[in-house]
Amino acid sequence: MNDQKVVAPPSGTTCRIRHGYARKGNLRREWRIWTGLKDRCCNQRHSSYSDYGGRGVRLCERWRTGFVYFLQDMGDCPAEDSQIDRINGSGDYEPGNCRWVSPSDNCNNRCNNRLLTYQGETLTATQWARRKGVDAGLIYDRLDRQWSVERVLSQPARSLRRSPYALT
Repeated sequence: MNDQKVVAPPSGTTCRIRHGYARKGNLRREWRIWTGLKDRCCNQRHSSYSDYGGRGVRLCERWRTGFVYFLQDMGDCPAEDSQIDRINGSGDYEPGNCRWVSPSDNCNNRCNNRLLTYQGETLTATQWARRKGVDAGLIYDRLDRQWSVERVLSQPARSLRRSPYALT
């Protein structure tokens, strides 16, 4: 955590704690993430509310009570690009269901990912594309054309041949 000591207020009190994460003009990443969680889950006017609070995803009472509790449970972001991820995507934002992850790991834990099982291994289409060394768009295009998973992942990508009539 920050070099300042973070102490939670006594139970039942509403005193304000100075933690150094929300200084005017210098909002720390952890503070911005926490306020984003609150807005997505609790603010019906937030643009993403329908995907979170509107779907029943809640922010636990402890974290809703104050940032210091969120910070005590989650700690500082381990890297500048870290994001918060719910282990169970249908679960709530609470200590046992949240972790810090990289942006690419977070993208792989979305409810709208297309999971493909090939040769006994299940990965997202994007993960398969990385593994096969092709653009993810190719995988999605083949799936949209109703190709079998076997064919999508086993057929090599054709190289684009340049027409002899193309202008150079």
